[in-house]
Amino acid sequence: MFSGQHADHPGYGGGQIKLVDGLDMYYIAKIAQAAGLTIMLIGFLTDFPKLMNPKIFGIGALIFVFGWIVQHFMLKR
Repeated sequence: MFSGQHADHPGYGGGQIKLVDGLDMYYIAKIAQAAGLTIMLIGFLTDFPKLMNPKIFGIGALIFVFGWIVQHFMLKR
């Protein structure tokens, strides 16, 4: 008759636990984008008269692109 689950039970409603919601993912994406830009800025400022280190630029760009992908493809509304 009843399954023994209550509405406040974590497995209620299909047995899946939702770890992050859309708003949390939005902030994760924005923080990743800001972190990527900050890494690129620090790399630019440390080697200012010369060109910046391509490895630092690549790491910053990857983190930024990760945030952009999360925002634009995983948070479709």
